[in-house]
Order: sequence, then structure tokens, then C-alpha cells
Amino acid sequence: MNHPEQTAGTNLYLVALLFPEGVNEKVRIVQREISQDFGFKKSLSRPVHITLIPPFKATAAVEKSPVFQQVADLIHPFKIVLRDFSCFPNPKTPVLFMHLEDNPELVHLFQTLQRIWEETRSAQVIWMKHFTPHVTVAYRDTEPRKFRELWARFKDRVFDAAFMQENFTLLRLDDGVWTPVGHFTFAKK
Repeated sequence: MNHPEQTAGTNLYLVALLFPEGVNEKVRIVQREISQDFGFKKSLSRPVHITLIPPFKATAAVEKSPVFQQVADLIHPFKIVLRDFSCFPNPKTPVLFMHLEDNPELVHLFQTLQRIWEETRSAQVIWMKHFTPHVTVAYRDTEPRKFRELWARFKDRVFDAAFMQENFTLLRLDDGVWTPVGHFTFAKK
């Protein structure tokens, strides 16, 4: 997916789940291995995350929008389990990702965010047709021939990490770097 173009007075934003440092580092180790052994570096330029709202254009006013906390207040912390690897075998730029165990709470978060966002018309967003939560470890610069080698290495590799997700994050693209500009903590049970 290409990012929308930034225009005067707007920034690019992304809404995502970021991970605790220990899990984040486990994912980064895999991304660095892929970068070193296959030359696929693009995933290292983004924070380790699960996308809730893909990159969208908005003015800085979105950073003060009450929508994010309204959503967070309706969600309780939930467990995320990353297990093994899968891929989207796109013909031009295939994607390798870490698979998430089915997670009704995560789907509920996404649906709640989408519903409240649309009700308040916070900013124009192109929603994903199918919410397929995953953690990307190689994308965009993945050429198909080398990707076959990558997939052969990872298709049967075991990966397992679990953690409690307690918030989501609004990120802004600043000079090519995704910078967190808001963390929204879920309601306690």
C-alpha cells in the first residue's frame, strides 16, 4: 500500500498497536536477520506494530481528537499471541509476517475504532477491506526470487511470543520516521 501524499498543512498518521520492549526486540532480531541475509531492509524503517488504521492524511487537529480516548475507554486490556510465520504471496512484492492467534478482542477494538471514527468523521481514512492483523517482518523491497528463499527458511520456523496489550498509539510521520504522538490506555477491568 502506498502512503497518501502529504500536502501543505497535513501530516501522515498511523494508528497501531506497539509492543512491549522484550517482544519488540524479538521481532527486530528476525527483521535484522532478514535484512542481513536477504537484503530486505524496509521493515526496519517502521516501528514493530499491528496496524489498526493504515497511513492517512490529516491536520494536526487529529492529535487532539477525543475519538481515540473514547475508543480506548470502551476496550479492556487483552492478550496477543504471536505464533510462527505466514505470507501474502503478492506477485510483485510478497510480504512475510508473524501470524497472530485468532483474537476476538482485537477484532472488537478494530470494529469499535472504525465505527466511532466514521460516526465522528474525524478524517478521511481508507479502511482495510479485510482486517488481517499481523506483524510484518519483510515487505515492499522483497523481490519474488529472493522471497522464495526467505519463505523456505521461515515457513516452518517456530516463533512464539505473548503479551498483554494495554493501549494503542497514534503515530505521525516526521521526516521519514514514525513518531508516537499519543498513547491511549484501555479501561481497566
